[in-house]
Amino acid sequence: MFWADEIAKKLDKKDKQLVDDAFSTSGPAHVGSLRGFVIHDIAHKALLKDGFNAKFTFILDDFDPVDELP
Repeated sequence: MFWADEIAKKLDKKDKQLVDDAFSTSGPAHVGSLRGFVIHDIAHKALLKDGFNAKFTFILDDFDPVDELP
């Protein structure tokens, strides 16, 4: 069984599930930046497949204080 399905089996279907992801826009984007998107998307799809009331949210964190450093 897939890891995301194992996680979904441990949750209560009567509870709404929130899968949340964020990305900081500081620095250049690279292939490794996609890891978070992919993992959270897989988890969300596994929850939906098992009949959960699940929502996936994503934000871009553009208030990163590190952006102001030289």
